[in-house]
Formats: sequence, C-alpha cells, structure tokens
Amino acid sequence: MKTKKKLYTGTLVSRIILITYSVMTMIPFYIMVVNSFKSSEEFYNGIFALPKDFIGNTIINYGNAWKEAALGSGLINTVIVGAGATVITVVLSAMAAYELARRDFPFKKQVGGLYLLMLLVPSMVALTPTFFIGRTLGLYNKRLSLILFYSVHQLPFTVYTMKSFFMTIPHELEEAAYIDGATSVRTFYSVMLPVMRPGFVTAAIFAILEFFDEYLYAIQLVVKKDLLPAAVTILRYRAGQAVRQIWGETFAACMVLTVPIVIIYALFQEKIMGGMTAGSVKG
Repeated sequence: MKTKKKLYTGTLVSRIILITYSVMTMIPFYIMVVNSFKSSEEFYNGIFALPKDFIGNTIINYGNAWKEAALGSGLINTVIVGAGATVITVVLSAMAAYELARRDFPFKKQVGGLYLLMLLVPSMVALTPTFFIGRTLGLYNKRLSLILFYSVHQLPFTVYTMKSFFMTIPHELEEAAYIDGATSVRTFYSVMLPVMRPGFVTAAIFAILEFFDEYLYAIQLVVKKDLLPAAVTILRYRAGQAVRQIWGETFAACMVLTVPIVIIYALFQEKIMGGMTAGSVKG
C-alpha cells in the first residue's frame, strides 16, 4: 500500500509540474494571438482581455503589418534561404554521419570531438568571424551567404542526429551489398539512404524550424531590405516604431511568421517523434 501511495503521489506531482509548465509556455502564445486582433487602446486596457472589434482590427493590424514589415518579400527570402540551407545541411550531414557511424579511419575520435565542440560553441561567438569571412569571400549582402552560414551552423547538430540513425542500421545490409559487388558509394546511396528516410525527415524538419526564425546571422550578413528574411524585417519594423509602439500590428507580424512553423510541426509531429525514437534505439 505504501509503495502504491508513493507511486500515486509521484505521478500526481509530475503531472502538476507538467501542467504548470504547459500553461506557462502557452501564456506568451495566447498573448500574441489575442493581441494581434486588438487596437492599441484595447491592448493597454488589458493584454489578457479578448478583442472587441475582431474583424476591423484584424484587417488593420494584419494589413499594415504585411505592408510595413515587408512580410511578403521577407517570407519569400526565408523560404529560399531555408530550403537551400536545409538541402545542403542534410546532404553533407548524411555523408559525414555515415563515415562517423559506420567507418573506421584515422583520427575518427578527434573528428567526432570537433563536431561536438562546434555543437557546444554559442552562436554569438561566431558572429564577428562570420561577418569578416562573408565580406572577404564577397558574400556580403547575398542570399548565398545566409544559405552557406546557416548550413555550417546547423551541421554539427544534424550530423549527430543522423549518426544515431546510422548506428541503428544492421551491418548485415552493408555486407549483403558488398557480397553482391556494390561499391561503398553504391551501398551508401542504394542501401543506406533509403533505410535512413525517417532520419532525413527528422533532420530536415529540425533544420527548417531552426532557419525559419533565425536572425542573428542575417543581421550581420545582409542589409538590403529586399533580401532580408521575415524574422529580420519584423525586428526592423519593431525597432522602427521607436517610442510609439503599435503592439497590435507587431503581434500580427509575429503571427504571420509563427503560423507556418506551427503548421509544419503539426503536419510532421508524428514523423519527428517517430524519427527521434527510431534514432535513440540501437538494434
């Protein structure tokens, strides 16, 4: 009886903590959603209150936010940069992770340690060197700079994510391919990659979510307004308001950027969780 009581108490406490954490996490999201449909007067009357003129405020806030924050061009740039960086990241990470997980080569541990070190280095540390490298290579004020540097930034995490997937694949698959006369390259592309499909999906989704709201590198490498991603256009719009803050339009701009992320996660939630689970079990 005492054991059951302890288990029940532990479960109850855990659930209370999880529910409290979930509510605290949802409060900022609720504030953003509700206040994106409010006028400035309604906002200052109470951030938790529901909007009074839902339709009118929606047209004004979202219309002005789309125009003033340049969300159209910003979203296009975000999609172009995110798609390019995701492809490069996944392709390079797959090859690097395959070698680290399935091959023995000189300095293998040192190479793996280098990826781990890159994973632990804060992004802020690399901002200034990134700026000078981009300017030296002639990549300043170009989308290509964001694509390349986003890929480099995401590479360590993706390599370790995909490495865990490769380690779950039985060695018998490779041995059977070698017996049939396949080369290492042929085995990688024809045998390993099809089996790695859940890992590709998981790594790609994490990369897309990371690139969609990134702005630190974009601020350093791009200043042309028509090349800025949406996260930076919103930040500039927010800073441009100075003392007179139009919070309804600001929250509306944030909503435009947030909704695609929520949709992506909602559509691929099972693949993300299934992929992470598959990569965490070695068999």
